[in-house]
Amino acid sequence: MKTANPMTDKDGEVRELTTAEMKRFRPASEVFSPVAPPQGRSLSGDW
Repeated sequence: MKTANPMTDKDGEVRELTTAEMKRFRPASEVFSPVAPPQGRSLSGDW
């Protein structure tokens, strides 16, 4: 497997993602499990 380029340089600056790297992205719904809102609170933000 090909080694990925480091995300930061020696000074700690973050590089931009390449088109090839972005093509590997998956939707968050495929990666994260659903999260239920805390009891007694809605997702609308009216707390």
